[in-house]
Amino acid sequence: MKPHFCPLKTTLSKGFKFLPYVIILLVMMASSSFKAQAQAPVVSSFTPTSGPVGTVVTVTGAYFTADGGLLFYDESGQYVYADNYQFISSTEVRGQVPASAVTGPIAVENDVDITDSGTNFTVTVPAPTITSLTPDAGP
Repeated sequence: MKPHFCPLKTTLSKGFKFLPYVIILLVMMASSSFKAQAQAPVVSSFTPTSGPVGTVVTVTGAYFTADGGLLFYDESGQYVYADNYQFISSTEVRGQVPASAVTGPIAVENDVDITDSGTNFTVTVPAPTITSLTPDAGP
């Protein structure tokens, strides 16, 4: 922010003729220097690194928010929100792999931005289960 000086007349003694400028400068510095700047989320790691739909994934990093989200990619390359998002702290969130997720980076969203992980989460297909067999005997 560029300081703006305006000529102010003052009846103060000669030694204080720059006082209005000093006050204006200090106010400008205080208002621009001490504002809290929101940060984009930082994804440091996540665990596990693979699992089927429904797996709970824990992400660690920084600048996470309660109003944010944990995101995965779908087949079309669009973000899809994790199921059951949990904000644990500004450095940890959790969520379940949604049904439409595919292998790819995961991401964390906060009030400022969305940040992808540097590595992929691998969505696995669970092994099939046999519930019945017919016939139960053969020749």
